[in-house]
Amino acid sequence: MAKAFSIRLGSSLLVAAGVAVATSSLNPANAASMSFTATNFTGDPLQVRYTLDDTVAGAGKVQFKVEFLTDSTYKNIGDIRGVFFNIKDNSLLSSLQVLGIDGTPITETDYSTTGKLEKVGQANLKGDGNTHKFEYGVEIGTQGIGKGDDFQTATFVLSSSKAALTLDQFFNQDFGLRVMSVGLPGSSREGSSKLAGVSASAATPAPAPAPAPAPAPAPAPAPAPAPAPAPAPAPAPAPAPAPAPAPAPAPAPAPAPAPAPAPAPAPAPTPSPTTYYEPPTPPAPKPVQVPEPGTVAALSLLAMSAFGLNKKNKKDIPQA
Repeated sequence: MAKAFSIRLGSSLLVAAGVAVATSSLNPANAASMSFTATNFTGDPLQVRYTLDDTVAGAGKVQFKVEFLTDSTYKNIGDIRGVFFNIKDNSLLSSLQVLGIDGTPITETDYSTTGKLEKVGQANLKGDGNTHKFEYGVEIGTQGIGKGDDFQTATFVLSSSKAALTLDQFFNQDFGLRVMSVGLPGSSREGSSKLAGVSASAATPAPAPAPAPAPAPAPAPAPAPAPAPAPAPAPAPAPAPAPAPAPAPAPAPAPAPAPAPAPAPAPAPTPSPTTYYEPPTPPAPKPVQVPEPGTVAALSLLAMSAFGLNKKNKKDIPQA
């Protein structure tokens, strides 16, 4: 029955002949994935790797990824045309659904409950003498690479309408691949190959994380050396005496004010002369010419005058 799905193919090179089963791994939280390799049983040397994962596409679904491997012996690449595989529970074959990744169409799907499926669409896997049995096939793209139909990686999601799928359905099962346009990268690639291999028998649990090493005991810290005594602080140098302030220059003496001229003493008021009554001076008598006395007469006159004057003075002196 034909189903549409997408395939994403990337370029890779081919590796050695023969079948080599690679390691499988069990992811955390009961998620599982496994990888294994297959090589050509007929045709040009070619090697491919399958990777199955039952978590990346969601619960109950298994993602298939097919890609070429190369090494110094197997250097070819090719165009993936058909993917073949078996499933543990054959009753699920009719319920399988294929969804391509990245929109590349799945041309056709087919299955056989007898395990003798050798062809799906235009991709056939005849020629191994039924050494490998295949029950389900998925055709990818169309024959020829002239129009860009060249898938070197194929990825699709497989699910069932009857039951949730897990990796348990695909342990120790036959897987096959039909490849056209095989050859070295950049060549005309005119060869073809048919490959077959057997998947791993069980998913290997992921190794338990190594216990974290016990932390090395921290070395006892070396005793801190006793701090060297702080050197006595150097005595602060005596402050240099402040230079005596230069004496302020004596202020220039203010010029002595010119002495105010002493006020001229007010002239003493001229005392009003006491007015005395002065009888009018009697007119001087006209001198009478007296005949000059003689010497005797003059002495007598002088004596009489002196006596009279003395007598007068006695009268003027008050009596004690």
